[in-house]
Amino acid sequence: MATESTDVLCCRQLDMGETHDLSMSTESPTAAKPAEGSSSDSTHIASSLRTHSSMDLSPDIFHRSCIHNPLRDCNSSASRSFTVVSYNILAECHKKLGDYHLYTEEKFLTQEFRHQLLLQELLYLDADVICLQEVNPSYYNKHLHPALLKHGYQGVFIKRTQDFFDEGEATFFRTKRFSLECHKGIPLTADLITKVEGAEQDTFLWDAVKKYLDRSDVISVCTLRCSNTDKKLTVGNVHVTWDDLRCQDVQALQIASAVKHVVLQAGGDAFPHIICGDFNSFPTSVGYQLMCDGSLLDTNKAFLTSVKNIKSSTGPKSLINYLLEEFKHTSSNIASAYKTCLGHEPEITCRDYCFTGCLDYIFYGRVGLGVADILGIVDSSVIDKNGGLPNKGFPSDHVSLKSTLYFK
Repeated sequence: MATESTDVLCCRQLDMGETHDLSMSTESPTAAKPAEGSSSDSTHIASSLRTHSSMDLSPDIFHRSCIHNPLRDCNSSASRSFTVVSYNILAECHKKLGDYHLYTEEKFLTQEFRHQLLLQELLYLDADVICLQEVNPSYYNKHLHPALLKHGYQGVFIKRTQDFFDEGEATFFRTKRFSLECHKGIPLTADLITKVEGAEQDTFLWDAVKKYLDRSDVISVCTLRCSNTDKKLTVGNVHVTWDDLRCQDVQALQIASAVKHVVLQAGGDAFPHIICGDFNSFPTSVGYQLMCDGSLLDTNKAFLTSVKNIKSSTGPKSLINYLLEEFKHTSSNIASAYKTCLGHEPEITCRDYCFTGCLDYIFYGRVGLGVADILGIVDSSVIDKNGGLPNKGFPSDHVSLKSTLYFK
């Protein structure tokens, strides 16, 4: 194993001899409970990296393998490297509507229990940048933000559009490493709706298009300044609409819009930028393909032409027929951190009462950034053991992603 000066450590193991203020604590999670009587400075957690092998399974959220990019720049210094986490933490508004009680006792579903376990996991992950989705505004203000402030982080929050979803995106950064220069919360389809409103065509049709596009969405875009390198990093934190995967056309447009906003704030796709979050898109989906390639394959254009979800006076219509030019984005060198290191995306990033699959990603611009490693996902047999997530050992129905990136 290379030294940290030339081969940056992705996985920083939580020293279980340290004490951390987790707030809101009632019944303690059994996993990785900190002992009393030692330092509380979580920004200097002891490193304990485990290398990956085919026999090296990850038994829980506190013991995960670090998997290196075989093509990483081993001469990249630690000062140029930083770590990023993406995590959908399951908002209370969604938990209350779900059937999680079918496989998990209620005491492990409470906000108090999940908060304590989440804080322990975030301290274990020890990332420089943390992108969280499904964060309730009250929970952010009263509990999450104050707790992470004590551990050297600052954060920004933006609520998703539409009041039905009482949640949004929270982006945190370690203040010893980054400072905030700019933050924007941007609705993903607002600019498209504006274009539709200006179209001189069938009023009924375009009203139907606007209604179809109007979803609960937002992207949080931050420009951070690295204290080590003085370089700027533009961070996009996104949560793409779900809708039971019935609107891959809208998902693709939201993804394209997200990339455009991040690249615009970065000043171009040659500058360091990352986009991470819950994309609600399989690796085989239209949205994922557009994200990776920048525009649609002919097969996916044909597929979206067959998706006729717009209700018009002359029958169902396809969205792509009216907004074809919007199904592309502006980052010519985007790549997935996990696919770069693994050769494929994780098998599972979400497991609940009705769904199992990969929906969450960390993407980065390859011109301005490189990827050194990623943190392996907990073994699928462990995730499936109790019938679904969250449970006693997992605070959310998603699992966290983490990658070490470096400025070129």
